[in-house]
Amino acid sequence: MKDQIKQLGRDSFVYGMGDALKRMVVFLLLPVYTRYLTPSDYGQLELLGITLTILFIVTSQGMGTAFFRFYGFTQTDFQKSELIGTAHYYLIISSFIVCGFLYAFSKPFSNLLFETKLNASYIKSLFDCIEQNYNH
Repeated sequence: MKDQIKQLGRDSFVYGMGDALKRMVVFLLLPVYTRYLTPSDYGQLELLGITLTILFIVTSQGMGTAFFRFYGFTQTDFQKSELIGTAHYYLIISSFIVCGFLYAFSKPFSNLLFETKLNASYIKSLFDCIEQNYNH
């Protein structure tokens, strides 16, 4: 039991450091963003980032938590591989549905976010980000 707690502490530390490094990189890039982007452009970039975060939540639908909950109950390798495959294919299918919706309705969605249809290409780029997230 003591070894498991130590392992949990080490794993939590590594995961926490990864998150801290990611936030530090974002902080260090702030001067670059403010130098080369106008406040309007930076605002659009942040709005796209927030939208992407929300879309990741919508497309994953808590599958990561559900996966780990049920993975502990599996007893055979076949059950484990079946669970992994089901979760993987579910995420791919749900992300393609959301991405297809974004791609088809990129102009109205751009109008909703940016109050102009000219940035529809930004919305289409969200399609690539979500698709890449679940295929790697």
